[in-house]
Amino acid sequence: MIWVLWPNAGRVVPSTGPSVPSTFKRPPFFMDSSSFPVEDRLLRKLTGRLMQKGKRAQAEGLLRKTLVALGRGKAPPLRRTLVRALLRICPLVEVKAIRRGGGVFRVPFPLSPSRQLSLGLGWLVAEARRSSLRSFPKALARELAEAARGQGPTVRRRRLQHKLAKANRAFTHFRWA
Repeated sequence: MIWVLWPNAGRVVPSTGPSVPSTFKRPPFFMDSSSFPVEDRLLRKLTGRLMQKGKRAQAEGLLRKTLVALGRGKAPPLRRTLVRALLRICPLVEVKAIRRGGGVFRVPFPLSPSRQLSLGLGWLVAEARRSSLRSFPKALARELAEAARGQGPTVRRRRLQHKLAKANRAFTHFRWA
């Protein structure tokens, strides 16, 4: 059974099409073509980050519910909201502790794009899990909406990381030592 998300209905319904043989890839998120492409790397990464104990179907269900909750009301397109949120969450630098000459220095390191995305998604999911809302999809949707507006704990965490890196930029020469 393949699950289809109808953009106007705001609910998830099973399709009655033929089942997919096991040799094919897992069915992607089927959405309105203006919102997401059929195969979206960003959605796959977020699904992987949501997954616990290998339960991918459960993680996909949570993400689907989150996208439905995020798409309610007068909001910009989902893809734009997701990208805007991630641009405001993903850090550009990371601070690592390095021992040199008997002292421990906090040294800033630039991050690769994949590491930026990994840290950003991790912070996003951690904050949503820490939230006091009863429903996880609603908590994740709220975190994404706040991040897209440039607010919330995940954006604050990124700013703090950048502030720490700026304060310790005098120790950048320890990166090569």
